[in-house]
Amino acid sequence: ALPILVGEKHSWIVGVCNECVPRKTRTDLIPENGYWGITLYQNTYSALNNPLITLIPKVTPRSLGVFLDYEAGRVTFYNVEDRTQIYAYLPCIFTRTMRPFLCPDRDGAKNTGALRIRPVTGWE
Repeated sequence: ALPILVGEKHSWIVGVCNECVPRKTRTDLIPENGYWGITLYQNTYSALNNPLITLIPKVTPRSLGVFLDYEAGRVTFYNVEDRTQIYAYLPCIFTRTMRPFLCPDRDGAKNTGALRIRPVTGWE
């Protein structure tokens, strides 16, 4: 479990990726390229697929829980505050070590602040 504090930011991407994804070249952030994540952009939550899948959380998340079950082939995103599932990727085929993937997607002075990895409490 990986709890991420997104706070009041209005634009971000959070998820996991293969450890060998390219970091210096532009690529689509989709499962076929080794990325599993969700994003908030222009007041819309989406799962990173091609095409994007629009998500409608029951409560606006300030903290996200990212759960990776490598053996079961599943990545699940939860709202930490109300513990509701936002989205799940399944089945997934992971062939490499997975790493957290965070993009604060700074939008000038309007989207300042960092995404923060929080200590895991009560999600074990």
